[in-house]
Amino acid sequence: MREAGRRAAMRLPLFWMILQICLSKNCRNDILLNLFLSATGANIPSPYLPALLLKIPLYLTPMFGWETVYKVLEEFPDLTVVLSNIGWWPSARVIWPLLKRYPNFYFETGDFSQPHGLEEVCQKFGSHRVLYGSNFPTNAPAGSIYTLLKAKITDEERENIAHRNMERLLSEVKL
Repeated sequence: MREAGRRAAMRLPLFWMILQICLSKNCRNDILLNLFLSATGANIPSPYLPALLLKIPLYLTPMFGWETVYKVLEEFPDLTVVLSNIGWWPSARVIWPLLKRYPNFYFETGDFSQPHGLEEVCQKFGSHRVLYGSNFPTNAPAGSIYTLLKAKITDEERENIAHRNMERLLSEVKL
């Protein structure tokens, strides 16, 4: 990982944590919002705009409903969004339209259980749209590791999913 990406990675957990709290609380808590704005040095009235301006990947989950995911992407189409905890149901009908419409939309593989899903994503959208994830400690990482290792994709696609995509996203953060 490049040095800039390494430095950014050390700072990102704070931003992700604050953004996740804001999302789960519908972000109308002035204390959280002020903490976020202070941490980013921004003077912007939305918790999504600092992530947009700084290219900080925003992790969203459909646990609170797909409406939130779609609403954030519609409102901020250039925001870098990573979908996590997607659930155990086949996800193609809800994820594929997002991959088609939003070039900065990615998903992580922790709960991704679409049969031959990695192969299909790589073929339709490219391996650069997928990040390895395990949902550890909730899930054991063995399932997602096995899925990645046994997928019928190229070694380059596997490397992209395993680490290169995250390294690229982190290197684009402007802190």
